[in-house]
Amino acid sequence: MKHHLKYFALAAVLFMATSCIKDVSFDGEESAPKLVVNGLQIVGETPNLCIEKSRFFMSTSTDVMVKNLSVKLYVNDAFVEDLIVVDSCTLNEDGYYHDSPNYKFNYCYGSYVYQEGDKVRFEVHSDDFDTTEIEITMPGQPVVMDFDTTRVERICHPSLEEDPNYYWAVDSQGNPCCPQYSEYYDEESHTWIGYYDTIYPGQLDYCKVHFNLQIANTPQKEYFNLIPVEGFSGSHYYVQLYSTDPVFSNMDITSLINNEYHGKNDHNIFSDDLFQGDSYNLSFYDDWVYFGNYDKTFSVNLHYIEENYYKYLQSFDAYKDSDLGELTYLIAEPTQIYSNVKDGIGIVGGMGRATSAEMKFHIQK
Repeated sequence: MKHHLKYFALAAVLFMATSCIKDVSFDGEESAPKLVVNGLQIVGETPNLCIEKSRFFMSTSTDVMVKNLSVKLYVNDAFVEDLIVVDSCTLNEDGYYHDSPNYKFNYCYGSYVYQEGDKVRFEVHSDDFDTTEIEITMPGQPVVMDFDTTRVERICHPSLEEDPNYYWAVDSQGNPCCPQYSEYYDEESHTWIGYYDTIYPGQLDYCKVHFNLQIANTPQKEYFNLIPVEGFSGSHYYVQLYSTDPVFSNMDITSLINNEYHGKNDHNIFSDDLFQGDSYNLSFYDDWVYFGNYDKTFSVNLHYIEENYYKYLQSFDAYKDSDLGELTYLIAEPTQIYSNVKDGIGIVGGMGRATSAEMKFHIQK
């Protein structure tokens, strides 16, 4: 309770401090723009970078183009190619776009296909900034030894004795029940489908399907990314994957006790701090509602990622999960997001080829 009162008191002080101010004028000097470089490089794919310059916070300009930009690609200390630089405003053949159609920036791409172990270096030249170098090493491909379920935990609705108020209706035979409207996401049609169901005491609600992914790790391959691909609950934009495995605590092995990791559809990163060079049984689970008897396929992709990309995702997640949220900006410096762009901002990361693991599971209600 004291913890919540502290936040309330802080908000009240900030409100009183700002409520009497109608206009805020800025009399200082405009801060100089910085070079912004972003791009995820993937083994088996070609180079891509989004390059722009940062804007002063009071600026209304949407033009963040970098003048006379050129980018050279070096692989294993040998020059490979000059990246093609284009102005990007809308979706192009490379699939890159920005939400605002008037937002102009530089998009760069090349033709070289990344290989495992490549030492990649970008040299960024322009009239607006000093030459910047960005270096990464392309990761390899992990080995998955096994992927299977370990158990299925049945979660049922409460009994009539546990929650008599839950069953507020009766059916045609006079049995206590609860008419309920529900919906589920249909992967084939990509739509939410609604239906009416009648819930009876003790009836199966959903199941927790527990998985084990056995990883054959190798020395000096330190960072992983687990991506759910098929079968897991949720939609394409929001996938639910849970775990209490200590690897997801990143550093503190005790931090996941009584605390579940809520997964993401695009990245679930972890390091090999607990199993350096050894094999590991990674555990996670998914809450799945059973609508009938059928076979279902679950699949995941496991990647090695390089250190820069790992540190960026780790810091970005910490930034989003900050306790005070936007209030932090008013009183202190928020979590800094990791960048590997020298004298600039952004992340150029590397990810290896995916190792896919798939299993079929028979669902029976």
